Amino acid sequence: MARRQANGDAAVIRVGCTGAVLALLLTGLRAQILFGWSDLRRPLELGQRLAVAAYADLAYVAVLALAVAALCRLAVGQTRLRRAMVALFTVAACLSLVLGFVNVRAVSELGRPINYQWLYYSHFMRSLDTYTALATLLSWKWVGAVAAACVVLLLLSELLARGIRRVVQEVGSVRFGVALAGGMSAYFALAWPAHSRLGGTRATLLENPVVSLVASVLTADANPVLAEMPTHVGWEDFLTASERGAEAPETPFTARARAAGVRNVLVVVLESVGAQYVSGFGGPAGATPELDYYQRDARRFTNFYAQQPSTTHSLVALLLSVHPPHTFRTLTREHADIDLPSWSGELKRRGYRTAFINADDNRFQRADAFLARRQFDLMADGWTSPCTEAEVDSSGSDECMMRTLTTWVEREPSRPFFAVVWTIQTHFPYSVSPSAPAIAKPSPLSETDGHHAPDSMATRFERYLRALRESDRSIGKLLRHLARHGLLDSTLVVVVGDHGEAFGQHGNAFHRYLYEEEVHVPLLLINRRLFHDETDEVTGSIVDLAPTIMDLLGYPIPAEWQGRTLFTRERSGRVYLFGPYSGLFGYREGNRKLIYDAIGDETELYDLAADPREVLNLAAAHPEVVREGRERLAAWMQYQNRFYRRVLQAGSSR
Repeated sequence: MARRQANGDAAVIRVGCTGAVLALLLTGLRAQILFGWSDLRRPLELGQRLAVAAYADLAYVAVLALAVAALCRLAVGQTRLRRAMVALFTVAACLSLVLGFVNVRAVSELGRPINYQWLYYSHFMRSLDTYTALATLLSWKWVGAVAAACVVLLLLSELLARGIRRVVQEVGSVRFGVALAGGMSAYFALAWPAHSRLGGTRATLLENPVVSLVASVLTADANPVLAEMPTHVGWEDFLTASERGAEAPETPFTARARAAGVRNVLVVVLESVGAQYVSGFGGPAGATPELDYYQRDARRFTNFYAQQPSTTHSLVALLLSVHPPHTFRTLTREHADIDLPSWSGELKRRGYRTAFINADDNRFQRADAFLARRQFDLMADGWTSPCTEAEVDSSGSDECMMRTLTTWVEREPSRPFFAVVWTIQTHFPYSVSPSAPAIAKPSPLSETDGHHAPDSMATRFERYLRALRESDRSIGKLLRHLARHGLLDSTLVVVVGDHGEAFGQHGNAFHRYLYEEEVHVPLLLINRRLFHDETDEVTGSIVDLAPTIMDLLGYPIPAEWQGRTLFTRERSGRVYLFGPYSGLFGYREGNRKLIYDAIGDETELYDLAADPREVLNLAAAHPEVVREGRERLAAWMQYQNRFYRRVLQAGSSR
């Protein structure tokens, strides 16, 4: 009996020591996220802050270790079972440590721990973009550090367990257990009040990565509070064309386009390009010289938005002219065969040739299956490109895909065409060829942002601008090719960003939130017979693009489309926004922009005229605006839920 008790104590001690070392290492990683070298000058303050910051990590380790230790104590006489539980706990500790290292990178890049939504977006780590990003972010040095930390965990656990066993033999297991329980209880009791007062982004930042990931899986499909919130706001902003009733069939631009002989449509989608990075929209000088040149033959829309900072969601809005569903799940992946009329299909019915050419991978989020049902004559991407690897390396993948387009156009130049070309070089990690020119521009942040970009972010931004310059160069070559073949004057060229990109402006990289750098995108309509360097301040979004071009061509829009032409006066002046991977909702009306966190129940309100960088949150000073804004967003979500239930049910009944 005594031997069984000793074996049980040894198992419990080993679990406790592994947990203690894991807690120590996770605390060190937490310090790496939150503190810099300068904080070491105030060790007492640093210790107090770290005790609160590491609370979630320590609570996770304590609960896990106590649960396994209790099971070991209950497994009396079952030595193999206890050994198996200790081994499983050790594996879990190593995996938790690995996820802790991943969390350091995730927080620095994404502004929060990894969650299920991001795994879904990455195609569960199987997409080409994910592999490319991981190869850039994770080095062999990082992998070696993770492996070394796991070895340290195992060695220190063993050494500590040997020492603790001696202590237990001297003072007794009961006395040692009481002392340990007292110390843990004191820490959690003292640290809890300060930890519980944390809220919003700060609380998210300090979540334990394992708990956060599991919680995101369990709550992935939970309905936000907006789905049930009472609202007095009507649905006028979201109604389909048939629900809105009769509208003016033509605008003044329709007759101009007809008289000018405009018949072709070329849509160039700039991947991850926000308006603030394009020269003509206030971006760095020289970033887009080709687009600068063609602005003299263009109409520039300065208040244009992507509804959602996500490529696949923007693809849906672009082709179907509907607001994508309020979920991180994509229509392209879940309902590729959704029965809604597409921009390409409408023009195909009118005799147009149609093409979708993507410099990246059409298989991402099953976009290929979605596109296959949108009546494209040609679907091409980076996988099916005829360009050799040497050609891509020398001139860039975007220019290569532009050549794919020109080859296709030249086959039947007498027939009108509708083509979408989607660039990729401005997607992380921002691919540039050796010939890409340098851009003499540091970080996009200025002192008025209230943030400071680290050197690595500034370097990344410089590479991004070089990639943008190269994409811009490929657009210039494409337009000159059309001009040489007598097609440019008869072609309406649409240049738009699918969403923006952050470089630390609000403590975030890539595109996840609803700040201007992530959702405010450029829009240029280029045709020298129609436009002459005009600026249009109408507020619109990607859902309005197809109706706008159909209006110019003089064609009616389908009954199911929600977008409206940018040239009509029958617009609300509001544009609606949703963050599929952040749970954020928002809208802009005039200079006022509201962002609502439906998960954390927090609101941000900005005056973009006085505060274009969105630094000063005015929500507390305007509760009536916040209340109305939440109701407006609730009306949007409730209408969209109803809309998709109707469309999907109708499709399944056919």
